[in-house]
Order: sequence, then structure tokens, then C-alpha cells
Amino acid sequence: MAMLNLGISSCLAGHDVRWDGSNRFNDLIADTFSTDATLIPVCPEVECGLGVPREPMELYGSSEEPRLVTTQTRRDRTLAVREWSIMRSEELETVDLSGFIFKSGSPSCGIERVRVSRVGRKPLKRGVGLFAKVFKSRLPLVPVTDEKLLLLPERRMGFVENIFLLRRFRYIISDSELEDFHASHRLILSARSQGKTRVLDKLVMRGAAPDETEILTGYTAILLNILKLGPTRLKNKRTLEFAVKLLRHVLSSKENKELARTMEKYGEGRLSFAAVLSLLGHLVQKCSHEDLIGQFFINRHPLELKVMEDM
Repeated sequence: MAMLNLGISSCLAGHDVRWDGSNRFNDLIADTFSTDATLIPVCPEVECGLGVPREPMELYGSSEEPRLVTTQTRRDRTLAVREWSIMRSEELETVDLSGFIFKSGSPSCGIERVRVSRVGRKPLKRGVGLFAKVFKSRLPLVPVTDEKLLLLPERRMGFVENIFLLRRFRYIISDSELEDFHASHRLILSARSQGKTRVLDKLVMRGAAPDETEILTGYTAILLNILKLGPTRLKNKRTLEFAVKLLRHVLSSKENKELARTMEKYGEGRLSFAAVLSLLGHLVQKCSHEDLIGQFFINRHPLELKVMEDM
């Protein structure tokens, strides 16, 4: 697979674009993604022409539709930043973007829990940055995260897993391709939510919609809800156990014992998820198990395996 294109808040990439001329270069992002991705830096304030240094800004008003205002002179920058955000999001749609890493807490780039000031009342951490909000609404199939969420192994794995899953999903143009996609991703999806995956099973079987467009629209909505749930170590363990059960009757006694020992070590936290997948993938390929050989739960990109070392 070719290099990924990942958007990133410019300050996280080391650019001196913050209001005071500083940056927030992030070692974890650089170490995790530099080998497999081209990082595309974006700074709403600078690209809007506000310059460096500049007066800091904050979200103000209601958490649903806040204004973006400067903290001292109270100049309202909402319209300029929103119009730029629409234009920039349209540009980013053309570069095959696979994900975006935003700066947490930013009034322009924060994806959740951004501070919103209110007159005579305590500020609320319920806002979303202006650019982040526009971006997410216009590119819903591009996964987003921020540098603080990436510190959490489960959220880091979820973001990277979503990158590759949604990248494959975006290329679907026909109903038959949707069936193939669902079949090859069923274990990943059921690891997130078995109940919602069963709903997708019925939808793909055309039990709930009369035409391809309606099926794909419904599938997309449920898929995005599943991906919000994220992976966990316990969910991964249950899905691994299901795969092991399918394999058991085609493996030798020696192979079964080796797999059982590996699963035991994983359950005790002495072995990573990536290590278990490595052995499982080898055994699946060896016996060409028809139900598992095409599963993306087992067949992972090196970047996915990299972040799974902490799982």
C-alpha cells in the first residue's frame, strides 16, 4: 500500500504557528507515523491570514454554535475561519486523506471538550473547534483524533485501525463490493460490536432496503457508529478465541498446544496482540482456512501491528 496522507495541526508537526510563535511538536506522532504516512500540516489561524504572533482566541457563547473571538479585544473571527474551513476541507477532499490528527483543546482544531466561555457563568468543556467541526461534517469517512487521545493504547489502535478500514470502504462503488467488504471485515466489526454487526449482516443480505443506494447509506451510518466504540483488549481477546475455535479442528496437536500457550500469555498480559496475530496469521495461511484467510482482523498493515504492540 502507498504512503498514507494524514492531515495534522501544524503546531503538532513542529511549525511555529501558535499565537505566541511556539509549537507543540509531538514525538509520539512522529515516531508512530513518519515511516508510513506523509503528514499534511494545516493551521486555520495562520492560513486565514491572522499571522504570528497574534491575539489568542476562544470559543464563546453556546456550546452548540459558539463564536470564535479574541480574548482581549473581543474581535469576532467566526465568519472568516468558518469560510476558510469550508474551502480548506474541500481542498483536503482531493488529496485522498486517510486521517487527521488535531490539536486538543484548540478553539479551531479541538475535536471534543473544547472550553466555551459564557457571560456570567462558568465555562463549559463541551465545544468543538470551528475547523474541526466543519472538517468532520464534510469528510465523515476520514477518521480523526488528537494528540492526547493517541497517548491511550486503545484509542491509538482504534484510530489506526479505522484509517485502513475506512480507506478500503471509501473505494466501494457497488453492492457486490459491499458484500465482499463486509465478509472480509466481519471479525473486526464484531470485535467492536457483535449486535450492530449482526444488523449489518441482515442489511448486506438485502433484508432491510430495496436498492443499492439505500443499502450503502444505511450500512455507512451503522458502520460509523460501530467504529466510534473502539477496540479494547477484552474485545480483541474474545474475537481471538472465536478464531482459535474455528482453527482448532484443522491444526495438529502440536500447533494447538502452541496456540493455547500463546493465548494464555496474551490473557496474562505477557504477550502483545500483534504477537498473537502473527502466529494466528501463520497458521491460517498454512491451512488456508476459508473463513479466516481473508479476514482483515488477522491480515494487518505493518502500521497496525506497530500500534498493537501496546495492546
